[in-house]
Amino acid sequence: MDRMELGHTTESEFGGAPLGDRRLSRRLVSIAATKALDPTETFTECVNGEISQMQGYHRFIEHPDRDAVSMETILEPHRQRTIKRMRNETRILCPQDTTVLDYSSLRGCSGLGPTGANQSGTKGRGLRLHSTLAVTPAGLPLGILNCECVARRFYGKQAKEKRRKLPFEQKEGYRWLESIMACERAAEQLPDTRLVCVMDREADIFELFDHGRDNRKVHLLVRVARNRNSDVADSLFEEIRQSPLRETVRLDLPGRRNRKRRLVTPYADLEIRYTPVNQQVPGHKAHLGTSPVPMWVVYAYEPNQPPNTAPHQVVPVQH
Repeated sequence: MDRMELGHTTESEFGGAPLGDRRLSRRLVSIAATKALDPTETFTECVNGEISQMQGYHRFIEHPDRDAVSMETILEPHRQRTIKRMRNETRILCPQDTTVLDYSSLRGCSGLGPTGANQSGTKGRGLRLHSTLAVTPAGLPLGILNCECVARRFYGKQAKEKRRKLPFEQKEGYRWLESIMACERAAEQLPDTRLVCVMDREADIFELFDHGRDNRKVHLLVRVARNRNSDVADSLFEEIRQSPLRETVRLDLPGRRNRKRRLVTPYADLEIRYTPVNQQVPGHKAHLGTSPVPMWVVYAYEPNQPPNTAPHQVVPVQH
């Protein structure tokens, strides 16, 4: 794609962003087109250190009105274009996850939070970027539906107990629900499209299922982290393992290696089991009521994995 084509693309994705000033919107389109030519490089390298370009870039990102120039307003036209592309599909996958942006080397930068320790034990500082994408079932990305970038809070030695007593809206896990609600708002513009939010183990939070128990437009697909009680068994994992075998599927795994880094069979034959359950309300969350949440549990397991490899085992929950 040449510069002219990039200009048309970035204009359609970012033009008209509600930044309060048309000049800022034009600057945003120019910055996006420049970065798109080489997205792996810094903006300085993209413009070869040209002073006027650098000055305009810094004036933009350091704009004093943070309400006018924010991640939300910058992405708004792109989000609307994403929703428009989603209208052509009957089902859309909306995977969401968090990426750590490590800025430990920027000693003079304020507003950062802890990012955890690296392999050497050094504690990092930076931001947490939580993004929700729109992807077709065939794997074609359509755009970003929601994005949030914040500094993680620091709780100190009594972190676990302190977090437990906080209202859910003040916990870090609330970002998963915020993204689900963003998908719900998008679903209002998509009468013929079903959205499926796909989340990893960190999102195995009862409040998410409780929130979506009556939602028929946005469904949840979450990889299980907790072996909760169901309506018929004390062990959710044991119940699904004992359920009938539904089918066997072959999953292609090109470049699959064992623990010794040697190539093995480039596929996995998975046994698929699934069953409906009623998820009981956890005892320490009695304030949410007593009504269980109906959901499906799906179990995918590779019974005959190659020697010296970890079994491919996934236990997602779909609401």
